[in-house]
Amino acid sequence: RHTRPGSLDVRIYEGARNLDSASNQRNDLTEISTADVVLTTYDVLKEDLSHDSDRHDGDRRFLRFQKRYPVIPTVLTRVHWWRLCLDEAQMVESSKTSVTEMAMRLNAQHRWCVTGTPIQRRLDDLFGLLRFLRTSPFDTYRWWVDVIRDPYERGDMIAMNYTHKFFKEIMWRSSKIHVSRELQLPPQEECFSWLIFSSIEEYFYQKQHATCMDHAHEIIKRLRNNANRRELTSDSNALSNVYLSNNDTAKLLVPLLKLRQACCHPQVGSSGLCSLQRTPLSMDEILQVLIGKAKVEGEEELRKVVVSLNGLAGIAIIEQKNQEAISLYKEALDLARQNFDDFRVDPLLNLHINHNLAELLRTSSEYLHECTPKIQPPVVYYRRKRKETSHADSDLRGVKRNKISENIGSVLAAGSPETSEYKSVVGQAPISVELDAENRTGCHLSSECFADGCLRKKCNTLKEKYLSVFTTKLLIAQKDFSASFEEVTTLNKELKNQGMGWWLYALDCIEKNKDDTDELFKKIDSLSTKSTTGLGTGAISSRVKTIAGLKYTIQAGIDSLEGSRQQLMVRLLEINKTMDNPRDEDIESQRYCPKCYDGTGSLCIQCELDGLSQGYEARLFVVKKSNNDSVIASVDEARDVQRRNYELNHFFRNKNTNEGSEVGGNNDNPRSVRENIQVYRHPSQTETALRAIRTHSRRVLGKQYVEIAKKHLLLFEAMRKEFSLARSLSIAQNQLLRAHDEIKMSISRLQLKENDDEPSAVNIVTREELIPYNVQFTSDKFLALTSLARIRGQLRYLKGLMLPKSGNTVATATSFPATGQIGSEISNEPCPVCQEKILEQKMVFQCGHSMCCKC
Repeated sequence: RHTRPGSLDVRIYEGARNLDSASNQRNDLTEISTADVVLTTYDVLKEDLSHDSDRHDGDRRFLRFQKRYPVIPTVLTRVHWWRLCLDEAQMVESSKTSVTEMAMRLNAQHRWCVTGTPIQRRLDDLFGLLRFLRTSPFDTYRWWVDVIRDPYERGDMIAMNYTHKFFKEIMWRSSKIHVSRELQLPPQEECFSWLIFSSIEEYFYQKQHATCMDHAHEIIKRLRNNANRRELTSDSNALSNVYLSNNDTAKLLVPLLKLRQACCHPQVGSSGLCSLQRTPLSMDEILQVLIGKAKVEGEEELRKVVVSLNGLAGIAIIEQKNQEAISLYKEALDLARQNFDDFRVDPLLNLHINHNLAELLRTSSEYLHECTPKIQPPVVYYRRKRKETSHADSDLRGVKRNKISENIGSVLAAGSPETSEYKSVVGQAPISVELDAENRTGCHLSSECFADGCLRKKCNTLKEKYLSVFTTKLLIAQKDFSASFEEVTTLNKELKNQGMGWWLYALDCIEKNKDDTDELFKKIDSLSTKSTTGLGTGAISSRVKTIAGLKYTIQAGIDSLEGSRQQLMVRLLEINKTMDNPRDEDIESQRYCPKCYDGTGSLCIQCELDGLSQGYEARLFVVKKSNNDSVIASVDEARDVQRRNYELNHFFRNKNTNEGSEVGGNNDNPRSVRENIQVYRHPSQTETALRAIRTHSRRVLGKQYVEIAKKHLLLFEAMRKEFSLARSLSIAQNQLLRAHDEIKMSISRLQLKENDDEPSAVNIVTREELIPYNVQFTSDKFLALTSLARIRGQLRYLKGLMLPKSGNTVATATSFPATGQIGSEISNEPCPVCQEKILEQKMVFQCGHSMCCKC
């Protein structure tokens, strides 16, 4: 516009990498120096930084050898530019990037920065621009911080006025009005298209809005409290001089981001329904997720109500108001029955109610030993069945029943020698189904029947249903372990009959030749290195140098391995025999274990088996110290490290409990420097040595010894597999015992503390605490009832959206419905007041009823 066509010489610089010779470099330098305008990119600046010879001048004297290939220098630093202009200058705001370093090396008479966002995150972004423009003295970071940044952020009015005046002298901002005639841009038009949420999207947005509003209110309240504290300790204008930090600003803006993401799709963002790693969900699938979340929220509120009622009933029993406690338990049962279609009560809470209600009724005038079953007509039963269960729930329960029956059937069909021991346990799973079927035909299903026999049957059914999951897991673990145990036992018997001295014969043959002996130790070292790659060194060959020492080490390893396995298996099988009817002392040990819960009782079964497993594990696998690369060669050393770890943990746990925060301030805590061990599922050093002996002496061993050696090594593999299954069985046993303990704890209620010497517990209260607990439980009850009613209404609304209407499904994620489409969803349902069709929107109440907005 300001020049004649062809009079302006414009060149494009593509970087020193494209210059392959010195002649091309000279030609390029000549063209650039004579051009009027030279254009390049920030990527070229970044690449040319490594071609700037001045950058390496200070480093060359430290090089040991001269560079083999010369570095082609960049042309940009060889020219003194008249004007250097950076477009999108925010690219050089950071002082640590390669682009910024190369831009600072360019020589120019005048420097310009063109940017639309001089400040992106903080005031320090301007320092990068001042550094490039070389506006002394503020291109030095110390002057920038002391004179401009810190006073400005403190709110110093003198510093703020000086900063504004300074930047007005070096900055020029052009608005559209100033350049509209030159650019001749067409007028800008704004067109708004208002999108309407579908019913599902609107519900999700309202949920997100309520959550974000609560989060923002908490942040603002905390900021106000901090400002009020500063106002009390300083001047009266502290509240007006409050500045938000970057963290506070980010916390306030995050809720707005969540709401913007909710406008796009319910899956967008970290706070969405689920991740977008897979394909986006349709609106039908999103509705199912929302219904599931509403059920979880409702069950949590129902649990709070039932817990409050149980607590109030426990207080009433302490105050000898048994009739009031009975009414509270009945109220809890009625509440569970009323919400049975939507929300389910936790089975342990249900067990607590029925068990304690049965105990109270035995001492009251309402006691009834047995009741006459009321056979209901099949039609009524089928109607109730359709109302109580949905298709999804029935399918899910059917799948679970099939899985349990298949697992139990496979255990019975295995035909192992120990199958007879499992029959009593297996028989527990179908009992719940039979009792459940029996209850449906009589009065036992109804919560209105409070006969002692009915309540007892309900308690037994709840216990069996709760234990059936853990019993099934135990049966599967028993089956897997039994097969592995039989395999190891069979191999052991065969090897004992045939003799396991093949490796002694091989070592006797190798010992006759010194070269074979040296080669054997090298092979042992090589196999140990391969099997413990990255785990350090600690092979037998590094500690033993003679065949006699090798014989002793291997024999000692085999004997200790068999002994530790025998101890573990004997104890594991003893515990397994008691799983049909667990002993009370085993169940009590789960609660008062000193290792698990800092209790005062004996070790639980899991901790007892852990001690035996650690010794067996240290002999069967590779054990390594976690703070260095050395493999622990001695099993006693590994056990000693584990014992010291346990004692240190136990000591400091008790010390923290007794002394509070005093231990937390001690930096010389020996726990921070203790040694720990790690077990890797690699063959042990004994097994590795035996493998090396078999490989090395294959030519001297006969066919019989080769087969025995192969079977011996298979025994080690079977023992490793058996150990993993034994651990799984131990965990399943522990889970079943914990389930029995949870059942015992669930039926306990609040009790009054008899004397000061009685140990404290969760359910032990003093008489002075009864009134505060009563107030707390009452408050929790009414708050939870209000929330439960609200969530029940939301769930009914969501379920109403699932109903098929004129064969049309709810809008999918890819098709957002407009106003007409929303009307088509609900047009078939007339308003119950005016009996007119609901066209666009309808009002839905908490009870689930709806009507048109006009009515």
